[in-house]
Amino acid sequence: MVKKEEKSCAWAGKPNSSLSYLTGQARITLVENHCTTDLCNGRRHRLGSGPARGGLVCVTCGSSDLSCERNMHRTIHCSPQDQCVDLTSYSVPDESTPDERHIRGCGQLSDCTGPLGFHNNHTFNLLRCCNTSLCNGGPVIHHSLLPKNGVKCRSCWGNRTHGCSHQEEAIISCQGPMDHCLEATGMHEIWGPEAVVMGCATAAWCKSPYLSVYGGLDQVEVHCCSDSLCKHQATPRSRTTSQPHLALSSFLALLVPLALAPSP
Repeated sequence: MVKKEEKSCAWAGKPNSSLSYLTGQARITLVENHCTTDLCNGRRHRLGSGPARGGLVCVTCGSSDLSCERNMHRTIHCSPQDQCVDLTSYSVPDESTPDERHIRGCGQLSDCTGPLGFHNNHTFNLLRCCNTSLCNGGPVIHHSLLPKNGVKCRSCWGNRTHGCSHQEEAIISCQGPMDHCLEATGMHEIWGPEAVVMGCATAAWCKSPYLSVYGGLDQVEVHCCSDSLCKHQATPRSRTTSQPHLALSSFLALLVPLALAPSP
């Protein structure tokens, strides 16, 4: 078993989260633990290597062995506090081949009581959690096949002079449950104090701690509205001073190497 551990400082307000799934012959477990006192992250956290008992039974698969894409679903026994989880992530890295990945399994993810999603012309993230055994089954969701819902939104990622200038904004058709136009502004280490993200989001995403999709944005101010191209009619839904990075961004960062690694 390979174990990787990282300890450091983090933004205030991050919840503890976990995700477990099967790929090949391995059970992958990702855990985030946060605390608020000096040196409190010195303790070691034990990861269970065997199947859990006493909770839901969930469908599980992973992109690392293409079991999700091939509909080769198995089941996994979850801990009593877990929900069943279904995660689809698609990204278009700079000068790289677009990448889509799927993960199904058990998890404890903050505010995941219904579909949570965001997409624009750079990324697509859809997270679903449910509370009955095998409720995360069925065909996997491929982002390109998710139906359009009739709402159109502006899409960009950058700042007002590069990436999100008026000339660079694109108009996209929103898909599936992502029927709100979202605009977020804040501080970014590359884009500076006027970083901007625009795209389509679920209403729950606008209100939840999953503003993490803005990866690296601090002092975030978010506007969401439910009419097409309603950028200038948006009303503030959320503002955070030091806690924009919550569970999803960290999990996606961890899932990139794990979900694409060969099975042991």
